[in-house]
Amino acid sequence: MGCKRTRRKYIDLTGMRFGRWTVLGRAEKRPYGGTHWICQCDCGNKSEVDGKNLKNGRSTNCGCSNRWKKFHGLMGQEPRLSKTWSNMMNRCYRANNPNYKHYGGRGITVCDEWHDLKSFVEWAYSTGYQKDAPRGEYTLERVDVNGNYCPENCKWATAQEQALNKRTSVFLTIDGVTKNISTWAKDIGEYSANVSYWLKRYGSEETIRRIKQRQLTIEGA
Repeated sequence: MGCKRTRRKYIDLTGMRFGRWTVLGRAEKRPYGGTHWICQCDCGNKSEVDGKNLKNGRSTNCGCSNRWKKFHGLMGQEPRLSKTWSNMMNRCYRANNPNYKHYGGRGITVCDEWHDLKSFVEWAYSTGYQKDAPRGEYTLERVDVNGNYCPENCKWATAQEQALNKRTSVFLTIDGVTKNISTWAKDIGEYSANVSYWLKRYGSEETIRRIKQRQLTIEGA
């Protein structure tokens, strides 16, 4: 009798990381054999990769590491913009980034154009970015906090302005003008905590009435 062949135990690689690759699932079987996996690189690109190459370390990324080398000179010339760009890419595409759950985890992506650092730097200067401005003067902000990073949805703002445009901010519209609680409070010379209390205790209608009343008082002073 011949020896009984021992069938190799199938190992599911789904969810595992190999370098910059994250395995999303098994690809369709190929006629010439070999198990291939659908993988997503930290930069966002997807590709089918041979399981053997994942396990032996021959394939660790989609080739984007070579693009980072290409950007090395520009990174040296634009360290602040390069850091802004890297942070943007990492929080959208690196699942192990502490802020990923607030960005990539919510489906926030970076437009294809800005996957190229040079294009991002060119956009920055075309929209008024000043290289030697004080830190905190130019921070990248999305106009729609639920939208993607792209020229149509981004602008430069101060750190203070950006802090006011969080998903947790509460907005009120008065006479067609929409502002967050902190801004309305500043306009009427009131603590934002007090305006927040009005909203929680009395509701939006009464809060709006109080803000409008304070505005009239200021205008008449």
